[in-house]
This record gives sequence, C-alpha cells and structure tokens, in this order.
Amino acid sequence: MREFYLLEIIADIAPGIRAGQLRGSLEPQRQHCQRHLSVDAVDRPVGDRAHAQAALERPPGLLDALELLVAQGIQAVAMDMWQPFAQAVAEGLPAAAIVFDRFHVVQQYSKAIDSVRRSEFKRANKADRGLLAGSRYLLLKNAERLNDKQTTRLEELLAANANLTAVYSLKEQLQQLWVQSGSVTTMSQRLEAWCALAETTGLTPMKRFAAMLHRHRDGICNYADHPITTARLESGNVAIGLIRKRARVLLDTAYFKLKIRQCATPELPLGLYALTG
Repeated sequence: MREFYLLEIIADIAPGIRAGQLRGSLEPQRQHCQRHLSVDAVDRPVGDRAHAQAALERPPGLLDALELLVAQGIQAVAMDMWQPFAQAVAEGLPAAAIVFDRFHVVQQYSKAIDSVRRSEFKRANKADRGLLAGSRYLLLKNAERLNDKQTTRLEELLAANANLTAVYSLKEQLQQLWVQSGSVTTMSQRLEAWCALAETTGLTPMKRFAAMLHRHRDGICNYADHPITTARLESGNVAIGLIRKRARVLLDTAYFKLKIRQCATPELPLGLYALTG
C-alpha cells in the first residue's frame, strides 16, 4: 500500500516539477516588439471539445490574447483567404494590413489547373488520354524540380494541348507576382494584367480564379509592403500536432503551452566541438 501511495504522490507532483524546469529554461515572452502576425485554422476531429467553428462563424478569441500596446503596434497580419479571419482582423486590428498568404493563392490556382486537366482528359481521344494520364504531378510541380524524363514528358504534353499550355504558362507568370512585387500599385497592375490574360483563355476555371483574385486583390498586393506568409505558423501547427499525439491526453493546458513555446525556441549549439575553418 505504501508503494502505491508513493506512486500517486509522484504522479501528482511530477507535472509541476517538469513545468517548473521547462519554464525556467525558456526566455520571458516579449510581445512588445511584435509587428507581424499570422493566423491559421487548426482542424480537430469530430467529438473534440474544441470542435472547429462553422465556416461562417467568427473565430472566438482570435485576438483576445494580445495586449493593447502590442495590438496597436501590429502592422500586418498574414492569413489565408477565409473571410472570418479577415473580418476578425478588420474589427480587432483596424490599422493592420491584411496579407493573403501567397502559397494559399497558388494552391487555389493548382486546383484550377487540375480542373482544366480533368476536362481535357474527358474530351480527349484515346491516344491523347494516354498522354494526359498521370500528368497532374507534372503540371503542378515547379519545372526546376522535375527530372529529365519528367521534363521531356511535360514538353510533349504541352505541345499536344493548347489549353494546358496556356494554364501552365499562366502558373509561372502568377508566381512571378510575388518575386517581383515592387510597390502595392505596381503589383496590383500586374495582377490585373494577369487576370486579363487568364480570362482570354475562355476556360471556366481560369475565369473563376481571376474573379477570386479580383475580390482579394488588396490583401494579395499588400505583400509588396509586408512580405510575410503563414509558412512558419503552419509548420508550427505540425509541431503542435506531434506534441498532442505524443501526449495522447492533455490534462494540463499551461504545460501544453510551455511545450509549444519550447518547440518554437531555437536550440543553442552544444559547444562540444571547436569550430574549425
């Protein structure tokens, strides 16, 4: 009985000891110098107590954790093109610029490319279907990441299909919007020119995508003044998911937050070996 009682005491005090050690190893949080934020949604399984909000609801408490002084210093917020995020930022941080994540925009265009590819496959003859089969990866992946065999097959595919040639060329031009962004005005003009080209293809997925760019133009082109994305936040979400998976059951929210801070803290070099030139 004494052994079981001792184990119960250890189980009770161990989390507090670990939390104290972890808290002492982390630097104090400093929000006052924060100028940019990123927001993103986290998918949770059905049945989770914090089940995801319906698509049209405002994310609760999205900006409540920010101190007033910090909130006033935020210059821009990166996010995907989900309207509740934009609405929450517009209400909570009216002076901050909304920057729609470039990778999310390109991801939406990838869906448009795939829609055109499927349409071309349906109306193609038997010989052309053989060329189109399995071509999704070739069209969506950046050219510099294809090997020689894949490059040759892509060239054959584009030579045989004018519509896919058009959407593939537009993909490369779309990516250049962020590479050579310039000013907000210049980026906006280049985006409008791209949309005009997309509309001239006559392809329905291209027209729909161009219309989406028109609706989100300001947030997309704010990248010229604030070149930020949600990439680091999304990689952090992956790390948080791993922490939850390893923990299996999260009983201590405060300790969970400490573990999140720990995974976001760069590791210092051990200094066991002398650096040599």
